[in-house]
Amino acid sequence: MKNTEDASSDPPTVPRQSGGFAVPSSRGPLADNAAKLEADLASEREERCEERFIWIAVVFILSAGHVYASMDSIWAFLVLFLLSLIILIGIAQRLGVDWAVQSVGWLMHWIANRVKLGDE
Repeated sequence: MKNTEDASSDPPTVPRQSGGFAVPSSRGPLADNAAKLEADLASEREERCEERFIWIAVVFILSAGHVYASMDSIWAFLVLFLLSLIILIGIAQRLGVDWAVQSVGWLMHWIANRVKLGDE
């Protein structure tokens, strides 16, 4: 005897690749749960990257404050401060923290407009 399927039954679903996991293309409790877990994982990763950037920035600022306090020249301070902002932008881009990249970029632009070296 052959096992025949009813003609009205749905064709077998082909799993699609989504975020490294095979998720069935049909909507069902398993697919909904997998999509929810995938979204939770993505938001958790983003929160961890933001937290990691904040800790790096705090340690960087505290250690830089100690170095800046011992400097006599304002120009050396400005150069090191701008260099530290560039480093923080690189770290923020590496970790995917967009708000930090935009904020530090705006701060650098504001400082550059205020200083205007050689134009006046």
